[in-house]
Amino acid sequence: MAYRRPLQLQYVLSRVGFNGARSLSAVPQGKSPSSSSSSSSQDLINSEYEYSAHNYHPIPVVFSQAKGSSIWDPEGNRYLDFLSAYSAVNQGHCHPRIMKALQEQAERLTLSSRAFYNDRFPIFAKRLTDMFGYDMVLPMNTGAEGVETALKLARKWGYETKKIPKDEAIIVSCCGCFHGRTLAVISMSCDNEATRGFGPLLPGHLKVDFGDSAALEKIFKEEIIVYLEIVDCCGVQKVEIE
Repeated sequence: MAYRRPLQLQYVLSRVGFNGARSLSAVPQGKSPSSSSSSSSQDLINSEYEYSAHNYHPIPVVFSQAKGSSIWDPEGNRYLDFLSAYSAVNQGHCHPRIMKALQEQAERLTLSSRAFYNDRFPIFAKRLTDMFGYDMVLPMNTGAEGVETALKLARKWGYETKKIPKDEAIIVSCCGCFHGRTLAVISMSCDNEATRGFGPLLPGHLKVDFGDSAALEKIFKEEIIVYLEIVDCCGVQKVEIE
C-alpha cells in the first residue's frame, strides 16, 4: 500500500472555501477549545501519521468535541458532520438519552463476556427478534465481523441444506465492494491496494462487475454455488441467499 504524507489542514480548508480568520461557531457553552486537547490540529495529524499504522487516509479535520450534528476541532472551528461515523451516530453525537443510559449502565455493570449470562443481553436479543421478525440474533461489534458471519452462514446453509459437496461452496461478490479489512473480506475485493501484499487470499471466491448480469448468469450455469450478496451502505449489510 502506498503511503501518503498527511495533508496540511489549512490547505484542505482553503480548497473548500474556509477562511481561517472567520469563525463558524463557538464551542459548546462552558467548554474551551483546548479542554480535551492541548495540541493543534496539525500537530495531532502529524502525530497520528508518525505513531499509527497507515490503514486509513483520513480527511484532515480533527474531532475534539461534538454535540448533535456539530463537530469542533481543537481550534474551536465548527463543522457539520454529514458522515455520522458511517451512520453509527445518526442519532447525533452525545445524545442525552444515550449518554444517560451509558453512564447508568457503566456505573452498574461495565462489561461481561459471553462466558457468562447478564441481565441485559436477553432483553436486547428478544427486542431485536420481535422488531425484525427473526428467530435469533447474533450481534457483532463491527461491519466486517457481520460480513464474516454472513459468509459462514451462507456456506453452512449450502452444505447442510443444498447438499453442496464438502469445501466446494463458492462466494460471488461484486467488484467495487468494501466491507472491511479482514482477510476473508478483502478476498471479496477487486481493489489491488486492499489486497497487495496479503496473499494468498481465501479460496472459494469469484468476482463479477457490479451490474454485469450476464457474467453472473454464466457463473450460475457453470457452478453449483452458494450465492451471497452483501451490499454495504454506510455499515448496513443486506444478505440475500438463493
